[in-house]
Amino acid sequence: MAAQIVDFPPSSDDNDSEQNPERLTAAEEKKDRRKAVKIAWEKLVRWSRSWRSKSRPDVLQRTQKFTAAFLESIVDHVDPGLPFISLSKGLELNTLRMMSQIIPQALRNPRQPFVALSGPSFAMELMSKLPTAMVVASKDKKLANEVQQLLASERLRINTSSDVIGVEIAGALKNVLAIAAGIVEGMNLGNNSMAALVAQDGCQVCNTYGAIRNGDIMLTCFVSLSRNRTVGVRLGSGERLEDILSSMNQVAEGVATAGAVITLAEKYNVKMPVLTAVARIIDNELTPQAAVLELMSLPQVEEV
Repeated sequence: MAAQIVDFPPSSDDNDSEQNPERLTAAEEKKDRRKAVKIAWEKLVRWSRSWRSKSRPDVLQRTQKFTAAFLESIVDHVDPGLPFISLSKGLELNTLRMMSQIIPQALRNPRQPFVALSGPSFAMELMSKLPTAMVVASKDKKLANEVQQLLASERLRINTSSDVIGVEIAGALKNVLAIAAGIVEGMNLGNNSMAALVAQDGCQVCNTYGAIRNGDIMLTCFVSLSRNRTVGVRLGSGERLEDILSSMNQVAEGVATAGAVITLAEKYNVKMPVLTAVARIIDNELTPQAAVLELMSLPQVEEV
């Protein structure tokens, strides 16, 4: 499906519009109609992007973990007082729901105890018993403390937080940012570009959501073990997304989450040009090279 909105040049008799108010009014109405059509088309494109992302037959569709359908299938076997600890870092594409919303709704129990566990924690290093720090977030402070005591050890430091939404959003968006960082690496744009890019959108996430989440962003963006960063490196090197995903046996959550970034940014009125560019690259609307030029052409701003 494709369409193009064309702004036609003014006709030769538009010059006398000042002498003809009726003609001026008609021109304004025509301009307003074109603007309305353009806005409607942009919304349709965003909906189409989300739909194509959901229907893409890749590795993302082969995993059946932490989904609403799975939870609904076990609802009769779940104790309403059973705490759920979520390690998921992503958003449900069509609804933008997070696990703190999906789990109680799917289980039909708004009081289902819930904890989000997140932080910079590559599984390989955890299994090797290397020092790691994470955060558990819950609206129930007592439950957060209980999970903290359950998981903490001499090699695993656990902080607590009541900001469940903050922890979940940071965990989802950092995966998309890691793809952007990988693209910079794959294009050999250098360390200056890498630092500027991660700071551009990363600061909006990490400055709001705490020290452990700052570490999560840095780990995912800068370390080669990151699956999302690896996808970005290969995209920046010129590989097709379909080929990259078909060769992977693990899920790069940022690929799916990127499809929801534009809608999420608009919902909360937050400008995220880097993450938006990643979404457009994944959807084949923008090449990595064009994205760099576009980002470098953004208006200069004053920092606070």
